[in-house]
Parts: sequence; structure tokens; C-alpha cells
Amino acid sequence: MFSIEIPHTVLELHRFCSTDESRESLTRIYVSPTIQVATDGHVLATCKSELNASLGAKDVVYIPAKVAKAALVGFKRGSPYFYQVRCDHAGKAIDLVVHAGVMDGPVIATHAIDPDTQVSAYPDFDLVIPKEDKISPVKEIGLDLKLLGVFHAFLKRLGETGGCLFRFTDSLGPAISSRTLSDGTEVSFIIMPMNI
Repeated sequence: MFSIEIPHTVLELHRFCSTDESRESLTRIYVSPTIQVATDGHVLATCKSELNASLGAKDVVYIPAKVAKAALVGFKRGSPYFYQVRCDHAGKAIDLVVHAGVMDGPVIATHAIDPDTQVSAYPDFDLVIPKEDKISPVKEIGLDLKLLGVFHAFLKRLGETGGCLFRFTDSLGPAISSRTLSDGTEVSFIIMPMNI
């Protein structure tokens, strides 16, 4: 068994997961050693956080959005909470533990993750994320304000201020907004355009 320290920024990605249980893979946060992803099929959000983990470069753990949301109950900015995902020998997440202060601190809560519900295939998000050299401005594009509100709530919950600059690939391609948070974590929001 091994464990992974999970920044609360990564758990906040639960906001971007699907609530449609028939799309099981989209109801989870994808966690690898170098990138963490959540999507509902319309919006894709990423964090690039180097995790303190025993994961190999290609290993992935999935955190159900409901578990991430439950673990954040009571969280306030500056709270001395530590989040840890414990995995079995096969690398499947079995629970998310909330500690006070540090990893060895008292356990505040433990949220079980059924290892049998781990996702076998996650959408290939690399196909959706625009490459920097492919982004050029267009004149107009429609964005769903509800989805922009989710971005705002995510950043506000993390204590971030300021606006977001979206870059577009073309009038039919996704828009991307990237920024580095005050803790050094790089987050990206990728949103698909819509007809207005």
C-alpha cells in the first residue's frame, strides 16, 4: 500500500466532473504524477502539480468527484488540512484521508473509494488541449456563462483574484485559459464554443 499527498486545489476540480453516472469515467478526477484533469465533456480543467507520490510516470489514480467534494466540507482557506489518497498494491485508490496539519496529524475524516469502480479508460484529453503554436485570435465566439461561473467559483474558492484571458484556436475549436496560482500550481480551463 502507498499514499499520495493531494493538494486541495486538485480536489476542487470536482466542480468540473460530470454528475451523469452513466458517464462513469467523467465523474472522477484523473490524477497522474504530473497532471490532474476533470471534465464533464463540455469543459475540461487541468492542474499541473508535481505530486509527492509513489506513482510511476504513467500510473493514474481516479478520485470520485463525490469523495473529493465530501473531503472538502468545512475547508476554509488557510485551514491546516492535509489530504492523502491511499492506494492498494495494484495502484487503485481505496480511500481519501483528511488529516489536521500534516500527514502524521490526527485523522479528521476518511472517505472510502471502492477500488472496483476505478475507471479503466479516461478520455484522451491531450487531443482537446490546444497546442500553444496552434492558437490564433478569431473575431467572435460563443461561451456558456454558466461554465464561466464554474471557473470563477473554482478560482474564488482557492483565494485567487483577477480575470481570465481566453485564447481561441478557431471559431469551432476550444478556448483555453491558463494561469499560475499563488501556490505555484498551473491550472488550465478548456471550454468548447457554442452556437448563440
